[in-house]
Amino acid sequence: MVDIYSKDGKQPSVDSEENLENSELENNENQSSQSSHQSSSDKKFDPNNKLVDEPKGEHSESGDTEDSKSDDEAESLRQRIAELEENILREKAENQNTRKRLQKDIESARDSGVEKLVREFLPVKDSLDMGLANLDRATDLESLKTGIELTLKMVDDFLDKLEISKIDPKDELFNPEEHQAMSVEITDLKPPNTVLKVFQTGYKLKNRLVRPAMVVVSAKDKN
Repeated sequence: MVDIYSKDGKQPSVDSEENLENSELENNENQSSQSSHQSSSDKKFDPNNKLVDEPKGEHSESGDTEDSKSDDEAESLRQRIAELEENILREKAENQNTRKRLQKDIESARDSGVEKLVREFLPVKDSLDMGLANLDRATDLESLKTGIELTLKMVDDFLDKLEISKIDPKDELFNPEEHQAMSVEITDLKPPNTVLKVFQTGYKLKNRLVRPAMVVVSAKDKN
């Protein structure tokens, strides 16, 4: 048989037993609450009111990493911009030097062409100077004529070297691309639009018209 009496012979009351049980329950709840509070200190609420783990120190480390990465990217962009500016300046200087060289080459080629032209023309000038110096002492017109003909031959040779050809269209059909009609002469001796006379000889440089020939063109009488 269970002894329900205490040492002093008195029976413990029901209220004392209940108080003892409540005290033990409160202690257990306090310990559980402290454990839960410590555990939840490392968690945070998400929008759905659920506890989620909050990484310790990750936000700060991530921010530092992003700042460092941004600084590296900015420095890389600054270096790239500096390289591009340097390349632009270098190309600009090279273009200026190339332009100067081309201009110098053009001037040199022009001077060389003029020099060749003068060298070919000087004999003609010398012949004219000699003819003029001997004009007062000339007694024979035939020799003077011969001298002029020789000078003209030198001029023609000079023009041939430059690939300049004459346009002397007498008795040819009128060509408005190479001839310039100064007047029209009515005649039945030649077909219409025939060059009867050449007032001034024309010239072409290869296939390029330098000066048209000035001519008189035939026409048929309307009566």
